[in-house]
Amino acid sequence: MSFASASTRLGLLGYLETKNIGRKRERADAFATMGDSTSRTDMEFDWVDETLHTEYGRRWLRRLLELRGEDPESWPAVLARCEQLVRDRVARATPRISSGSGRAPTHSSRTPDASGAGNN
Repeated sequence: MSFASASTRLGLLGYLETKNIGRKRERADAFATMGDSTSRTDMEFDWVDETLHTEYGRRWLRRLLELRGEDPESWPAVLARCEQLVRDRVARATPRISSGSGRAPTHSSRTPDASGAGNN
């Protein structure tokens, strides 16, 4: 594995594990309000688990940057790059909805001309 792919993988760990971590405590409190202690405990456990994962990701990303001769505190820039990678991937994977039809557009080798008839 190259250093570049290792930093991207660690960056993705740090980025993806933090996406919903802020809502975990809120959800645990909501479960408690509903009297669902099992779900509350599960959500609290998940919050702790994700917190540990993000810390591991940051710790090893800092170490990798240090080994590469880079500033270990530049790890937020790696996470920002990973966020952009995720956005780009989602944009490519999500079908665009054509206006009015409610369905994803179909692809054809023929394109309509001004009259509406297809041409090659």
